[in-house]
Amino acid sequence: MKRKMLAAIAASAVLFSAMTAAASAAAYKKGDVDMDGKITAADAQLALIDYTEYLVAGNNHALSKEQLALADVCRTTMAKESGTPEITVHDAHAILVYYTESVADDAVREQDIAAYLTAHFSWYVP
Repeated sequence: MKRKMLAAIAASAVLFSAMTAAASAAAYKKGDVDMDGKITAADAQLALIDYTEYLVAGNNHALSKEQLALADVCRTTMAKESGTPEITVHDAHAILVYYTESVADDAVREQDIAAYLTAHFSWYVP
């Protein structure tokens, strides 16, 4: 009986943890890697740091799972097929371009990053 109760408690904790992680990432816009409510050059820098740490240097990801999901704005074919975020230099570039355009143009700031990329880059496929 105790084992069943402990198993139920452990399962509940895991489920709650997964729901909290999904909800926390959903509270932020794609591209807001540092989760401060704004898309800035710092977000592009974090995406680039993760790219160099993980794909270039072969180290662990520098970002949390939630941050990886927010940084993966370009969604590579492999990421779409696996469902796992994959950060590339293109993500960092796209975040930086969006940020610089949003500084100069209020209309850009009102768009989410996917809408902006779709409208301005032929290579972007959501």
